[in-house]
Amino acid sequence: MIDEQAEDLGPSASTRRLQVVSDIWLAVAVCLTTATQLRAFGPELFSRRHTLVYRPVGPGECLLVVWIIASLVQRVASRRAVISRNLLDLFLVVIGCSFLGILGLCRSFFYGLFDMSSGMHNLCAYLLCFAFALALLTLPRLKQRLWRIALLVLAIPPIANAGLWVLAKSAVWENSGILWHRWRYRGWATNPNQTALTMVVVPFVCLHLFRQEKTFSRKAGLLAVVGAALLVGRFVDSQAFYAAVLAGTIAVAYNYLGNAAGLRSYRAFIHIAAACMAIVAVFASISLLPELMERDYEVRTRVRLFTHGVDAVVSSPLLGLGPGSYSGLTGPFQHEESHNIFVELACGCGMLGLTLFLLFLSCLGLSMYRCGQVGLLGALTALLAFGQFHQILRHPYFWFCLIALTWLSRRHSSPQCSLPLSST
Repeated sequence: MIDEQAEDLGPSASTRRLQVVSDIWLAVAVCLTTATQLRAFGPELFSRRHTLVYRPVGPGECLLVVWIIASLVQRVASRRAVISRNLLDLFLVVIGCSFLGILGLCRSFFYGLFDMSSGMHNLCAYLLCFAFALALLTLPRLKQRLWRIALLVLAIPPIANAGLWVLAKSAVWENSGILWHRWRYRGWATNPNQTALTMVVVPFVCLHLFRQEKTFSRKAGLLAVVGAALLVGRFVDSQAFYAAVLAGTIAVAYNYLGNAAGLRSYRAFIHIAAACMAIVAVFASISLLPELMERDYEVRTRVRLFTHGVDAVVSSPLLGLGPGSYSGLTGPFQHEESHNIFVELACGCGMLGLTLFLLFLSCLGLSMYRCGQVGLLGALTALLAFGQFHQILRHPYFWFCLIALTWLSRRHSSPQCSLPLSST
C-alpha cells in the first residue's frame, strides 16, 4: 500500500512515546552492528575448522532482530503497511535484487560452489539486511521519525569512538591492544576500515544539515560531530577513508560549481573539464597501478581479489551466484571477498541486479545534482567510493545510509528536480 495521507492522523501521546523509544532503540542497534569487538567470540560457525573468530552475533544484531520482529508484528497486527512514494523505487530495487540473489543461490547450490562457512555467514547477513530494509521502508510515520533516527545514527559512532580514543590514550588503557591494530586505531571494530565506514558520510550529511539550520547551537553541534568524525578517520588511518572523503569533496565542488548562479553560462565548460579530468585520472591510475602493486602488498592483494571476483562474475553473468565469497588470491571460488561493492553485487545478483542498482544510483545522483544538494551528493559519492575498497553490502549501516540519503534528497525536492517515482 502506497499512502502519504494516511499518516496525517496523529498518534496518541503514549504511541508517540513508544515511537521515540523505538527510534532510539533502532539507532543504537544500527550503530552497534559495526561494533564487531562486542560480538561473540568462539569457533567458526558452519565450518569443520576450529578457528577462533568473532561470530556475526553481537548486541547490535540482537537489538536489530528484536526491532525487526516487533516492527513486522505491528504491521501484521495493523494489517497495514505504508510505503512512502519517495522510497518506492528503492523498495523495488531491494525486492528485485533479493529475488535475483535467490535465483543465483539456487545455481550456486546446484553446481557446488556454495561454501557453508563464508556462504552461510553472508547469507545470514543479507537476510538480516533484507528484513531490516523492508521494516524501515514500511515504518509508520516515516516522514517524522527518520529524521530523528538519522541524526542519532550520524552522531553516535563519531562521539563514541572519539571517547574510546581518549580512553585509549589514558594511563589505564595506554598499553592495551584492544583498541589498536598495530599502529592504527580501530575503535570498537575489529577492522579499522569498519570504524572508518561510520565516519565517511558524516561530514557531507552535516554539510547538508548545516546549510538548513538557523540556530547557532545546532550548527555548533554539527561542527562538533564533523570534527569528531574527521579526527577518528585520521586516527584509523584508512586509505579507503581518505579516498572516499576526497571523492566526496570533488563531488561537492563539482555540484556547487555546476549549480552556482554566476557560473551557469560556463556550465558546459565545467562538464567538459570534469570529464577530461576524470579520464586523465583513470589513465594515470592505470599507469601507476603496476608500480603500486610491486611496492605495496595490500594494493597487490586487493587487485588480485578484484580481478578474481570479476572472473567469478563471468562464470554466471546473468543471475549471479547468490550470497557468498567467490573471489580468491590465486583464482576465483576460494571463499574470499573481492572487497568491491559492485563486484560483490554482480556476484550475488548478476548483471541484472547490478544494472538495476546502478540505474537507481544514477537517477538518485542526478536528482541530487539538479537540486543542488551538494552535501548529499558528496555523501553518496563518498559512500560508494568507500565501497570500492571494503565489503559494505552486508552491513545494515550501509542500507540505512542509502535509505536515509534517498529520503533526505527527496524531502524538500522541487518537482522539476525530482524523479517521477519520488513525486508526491
